[in-house]
Amino acid sequence: MWSPDQIADALAESLRAHDSLLREEQAVYGLDALGEVALHTIIAHGLSTSGFGVLREQPYPHEWTRKLRPGTPPAGTPTLRGGRGEQIAPSGESDALPLPIPRDRQRCDLVLTPQPNQSLDDSLHNEKQRRKDAADLQGTLFESLSTSHLAPGSPHLKSEISDLRFSVPPESAFWLELKTLGQYTNTAGLPGPNRKYTTELTRNPLADLSKLSADERIHHAAAAIILFTDTKSTARHDLEVLMQRARAKDLPITISSPHLRHLPIPDRIGNTTCTICLIALRKE
Repeated sequence: MWSPDQIADALAESLRAHDSLLREEQAVYGLDALGEVALHTIIAHGLSTSGFGVLREQPYPHEWTRKLRPGTPPAGTPTLRGGRGEQIAPSGESDALPLPIPRDRQRCDLVLTPQPNQSLDDSLHNEKQRRKDAADLQGTLFESLSTSHLAPGSPHLKSEISDLRFSVPPESAFWLELKTLGQYTNTAGLPGPNRKYTTELTRNPLADLSKLSADERIHHAAAAIILFTDTKSTARHDLEVLMQRARAKDLPITISSPHLRHLPIPDRIGNTTCTICLIALRKE
């Protein structure tokens, strides 16, 4: 369903179009001087123009449930399900545990949906709704339904069915973490070599790959590096070092060969090439 090549093309086109605008304006600063948030905005707009649904800063769908697992329940203990089937914790035990607040959840830079204007189904929202339904039913003839927010006749079930056209399960979306890095950067207003270049290139994308692979409900994902270097050969060499380290990590996923796109940019601070490197993950 998802084509990493198409996504890499859309990323490259969004940056190429913005670079053309900067050239026409004869801007003093180029793409390599933009902050990561500014680049996220440009890329999100470009992906949207290419026909993808684009959601920014979306919470990871499954990682929060680990906080609701104080221990392994005994065999035969009924469990609570947090949306689309994942087990969270014994039902009576879970209700006593506090749910995380939105700002405490890990978030992914961009999430793509098959069509524009679609939202993501969120298991935390489902769990909050289940607890609300359980509280509303407490003491009534329908209290037995409170063990499942998907029980027949549940108000939340009707709402979920009506929203299926516009709501996408996390397993069907494409999760994209973005990192931008320059071999040369502006530091305190002065251009020069980036002293943290090697460390940032080999550490930050690997952290993104680990986060994406750890969430059980993320099936389609990639880490994208927007890399600014003095030459194309420098980018290829340094990204190969990154790939060697990524393959050496014990991740529960298959890392595909990187999808590379190279754009020439004006040399303003030492960088002449912008390389888009999309490292897609495939879960077995």
